[in-house]
Amino acid sequence: MNLNEIVTAFKNHQLQYGLNGDSMQHELYKWKLVTKQIGHPNVNAEDFANEIKALKFENLCYKTQPTAMKHFAEFEPEDYRNAFKILFDEEVDLQQRIDTFTSTCKTLWNEKIKKNFNQKTSAMCDERLISCFLTLQNPQKYTFYKSDVYDSLCSILNVEPKKAGQKLVHFYELLRQYLVPLVEKDSELMDSINNEIQKEGCIQSTMLIAQTVMWNYFTKLRKNDKQQIEGENQKDNNIQTLAAMTELEILKQKKQIILQGAPGTGKTYKTAAIAVGMCNPAFSDFEDHQKVMAEYERMQNEGQIAFCTFHQSMDYEDFIEGLKPEVKGNAVEYNVENGIFKTICELAQTKENADIATCIDKYLQTIKGYENKKTIPTLSGKSELYVWWTEGNDTISTRSVLSKSEKGDQYTPSPLNIEKVKMQALGEGVENNWRHYAQAFINAVKKEYKLENQVSDKPYVLIIDEINRGNVSKIFGELITLLEADKRSGGGAHHISLKLPYSKEDFSVPSNLYIIGTMNTTDRSTGTIDYAVRRRFAFVTLESRVDVIENWCDSQSVPSDVKKASLALFAQINGIGRNDSSSFIAKHKASDFELEDLKVGHSYFMAKDMASLKLKMRYEVVPLIKEYIKDGILRSMTDDDKYFEKWQNAECYSPIIDYIAD
Repeated sequence: MNLNEIVTAFKNHQLQYGLNGDSMQHELYKWKLVTKQIGHPNVNAEDFANEIKALKFENLCYKTQPTAMKHFAEFEPEDYRNAFKILFDEEVDLQQRIDTFTSTCKTLWNEKIKKNFNQKTSAMCDERLISCFLTLQNPQKYTFYKSDVYDSLCSILNVEPKKAGQKLVHFYELLRQYLVPLVEKDSELMDSINNEIQKEGCIQSTMLIAQTVMWNYFTKLRKNDKQQIEGENQKDNNIQTLAAMTELEILKQKKQIILQGAPGTGKTYKTAAIAVGMCNPAFSDFEDHQKVMAEYERMQNEGQIAFCTFHQSMDYEDFIEGLKPEVKGNAVEYNVENGIFKTICELAQTKENADIATCIDKYLQTIKGYENKKTIPTLSGKSELYVWWTEGNDTISTRSVLSKSEKGDQYTPSPLNIEKVKMQALGEGVENNWRHYAQAFINAVKKEYKLENQVSDKPYVLIIDEINRGNVSKIFGELITLLEADKRSGGGAHHISLKLPYSKEDFSVPSNLYIIGTMNTTDRSTGTIDYAVRRRFAFVTLESRVDVIENWCDSQSVPSDVKKASLALFAQINGIGRNDSSSFIAKHKASDFELEDLKVGHSYFMAKDMASLKLKMRYEVVPLIKEYIKDGILRSMTDDDKYFEKWQNAECYSPIIDYIAD
């Protein structure tokens, strides 16, 4: 489709449904949000910390960003204020303002704020968040930004996307040059939207209309891609065997996959490429290593890809949820904190434009006044709570239906702080006074607005490196059953959920979450993965391949003598072909190991010059093989030192080099 067709399609959608009439897309909230907060944050506000804390971006930024903003406001409000003064200075070039604001925030965080936290943190300042600030300041000139929408616009216009940090300015330029004129020219579209937003008392913004046109196009495109992929997978199941499918296709079907192989076989890069392919079906530059890793990093920053490494001390409390101590004065409190798995599951279960915080605000309006109180079940389901809200209060009134008080029916012994309830719903904090009552309230809101068992329109990927170094059964616990595709929420034929032991929340694994594990086949320092886990993962072995070395050397214009030496060393160590019994590895192999598991990965032989190849052999390959011999993975033989001495100089010990040269 071209831009004219996209605008026409959106107009037809608008005339039929309006901004809020389509059950799949509710866009009016953006106009309401801007209208309510236009001109904020006010850099001249007397209390800039409260000015920042009052900002609401709903789902227009990442969920962790409001938390980071509040930390800026809490610890360094005046320095933060000065950064905004620079960002909002319209006499300065926009790109320069964005660069300065970004670098200022990162420096401020790293040098002054980061020290207040034990865990790894960052400023969380990116172009998406900056677009929110700019839009609230001047919605006639700026609008909200999403990288996916920007990439779609570039694709339609056949222009090269800019690098990270320069995309936002380019997005605005493309909108103003190509899309805004088309929108303004379509009087029927403009009249329809203006009439709708005027009835709601909202401001007009052509830039916001243009952004919504592109968002509408992108969401439909993504939905169509998803349906096409599902259709293709169904067809593939009828005509292909699992062995013939690519790793990405296997992951789509099985939901979790483990890439296993010897060190140096490319598991790390393959993992990144699969994750990118899953999260961005439009990405196609898989031959370009830098572009793959740049896209991987972008998606990781946006929260669509998460990464962790299993180790022997990893447990359920780290991975799912657990009690964490917090020192308050002279006392120690224990709060339930989400682990990485639960966190990404909650992200994957958050449907676009179905923000739980907004739904909480809507729910409060339905229980405004004691006379409108509702009865909701407790977490255990064995009792019930009364909940109501008095307008103007920052707390929700709750009381057990079994509770009696001399202070009257409207007395609430367990008030819930609204902001803390929202943070708990978003996974960014807890209502630490009445956590279980807060979760019961959140569950009631989800049920009211049909947010239960929903999933995002986007796929999410969790990468578990060195998965066999942890006790997988212990780390996943009872949730191992929920990994099966048919047990998932949001599409599983036999969806099930379990109640978590600490938070007492009902928990399920969403169907749009995919898990990629990596495993070194030579690593015997920990126990093997048991059958219960193996049944729920597909295993793909990455082999050590000589053709990868050849192709890489050609693409990097490696000198012929270096390429020749690399191929000869690979052949002598690993052999020619899959079952070569004459290689060093084959002759030294211990009886209980597969030959492919012991081969030295091709990445160890990829060097641009002779000096680099010698360093790899001396400090990587030879020590690795010596370690295998020490651990009993390879057997020790009399000529080993002669091999090692030659290899350290990038030379072969036997005449096999002449064979390879031909």
